[in-house]
Amino acid sequence: MATARPGTTPAAADTVRAAPGDTVAAIVPLDTAAIDTIPADTAQLIVEPPPPTVAESRETIFDRRRTNQQVVQDVLRAYVHQPYRPLRAGEFYAAGFLSEDERLPWGRVLGATAVSAIPRLSDRTSATTFQEISIRPPRNASYHVGDSLLVARIDRILDFGRWGDVVVPTGIARVTSIQEEQVLAVVVAQFDRVHENELAMPLEPFRDPGQVRPTPVERGLTGKLLGARDPHSIAGAQQYFFIDKGRRDGVTLGDVFEAYRPAQGYAGTASEEVRAVLMIVHTRERSATGLLLQISHPSLDRGLPVRLIKKMPS
Repeated sequence: MATARPGTTPAAADTVRAAPGDTVAAIVPLDTAAIDTIPADTAQLIVEPPPPTVAESRETIFDRRRTNQQVVQDVLRAYVHQPYRPLRAGEFYAAGFLSEDERLPWGRVLGATAVSAIPRLSDRTSATTFQEISIRPPRNASYHVGDSLLVARIDRILDFGRWGDVVVPTGIARVTSIQEEQVLAVVVAQFDRVHENELAMPLEPFRDPGQVRPTPVERGLTGKLLGARDPHSIAGAQQYFFIDKGRRDGVTLGDVFEAYRPAQGYAGTASEEVRAVLMIVHTRERSATGLLLQISHPSLDRGLPVRLIKKMPS
């Protein structure tokens, strides 16, 4: 090994010289960082979320596992024990009613505003849900943006008594724009096809009866059937019928009536026969609309007696 000879000049004081043939290894200073020739990784580090923890339960490996039948029974039990709602808003607005010779504030539906992309064989227009229609308000009346309107048609006039027109709702529209001679509205609910020349009036507020059940009563209010809203040769469930009792008689939404054929009272004839059960879904001052829930006889003629069997809490 060769020894390094120190220099005598100040500049050479920090310099180590090696003679030819020396095997002295160069020492890298400790205060000098190594040069990294590998290019930096520009990819972002993705940290995966931890796996979900296992939900704790009191079940152990020694407990009996629930069978598929038990799981299905629990699901069905949840459906059976749902809160009872006697009446919903859709049933109320779709029911229809009798005008009772009252002058209602009808406007006129001018038709749908959408232009068909293909030629039509008829000039009639119709609108479905979320389509726009134009309506002409009645005289001395004004609508505002956001107002809800009941769109309906006059089906016929009852030819007896002072019951007026049979009003059949076809949809609900909400006003979106006010113009000089018309208003524009969007159909938000539909019960039937909405055509031009139908009628529109401000929507009647619906008072939800809540989650209550009607209470059975004895010797309840009696009345008579006025007829079906939609004439059918044979009556069926989910059809609407009018009765001659209304709000002034104490009839409220959710009341339950039964239509029956009274006993004839002489030998050889049948006893009293209950033919249908209907729930009141719309009330007027002197009349009400009932929805058929049960039917045991398809003949529900005009004048058939009805009586209150279940009354909603006041």
